[in-house]
Amino acid sequence: MKNLKANTLISLVAFQVFLLITANKYVFMTYLSGEVINALFLFLMLNIGICMVFNYLTAIVAQCFDNYQDKHRLNAVKM
Repeated sequence: MKNLKANTLISLVAFQVFLLITANKYVFMTYLSGEVINALFLFLMLNIGICMVFNYLTAIVAQCFDNYQDKHRLNAVKM
C-alpha cells in the first residue's frame, strides 16, 4: 500500500509539472504577442492556482491513503 501511495503522489506531481509547463507556454505565447500585462497576470494566476489546487489535492490523497491504512491496522488488531 505504501508503494501505491508513493506512486499516486508521484503521478500527481508529474501531472502538476505538465500543467505548469503547458500553462507557461501559453503565457509565453501571450507575452510574445505583445500583451505584457496580461502575460504577467496569467503567469501569476495560473502558477499560483495550479500549485494551490495540487497542494490541497495531494494532501487529500495522502490523508485518504493514511486513513485506509489505519482502518486496516485496526481491523488486523481486532482479529
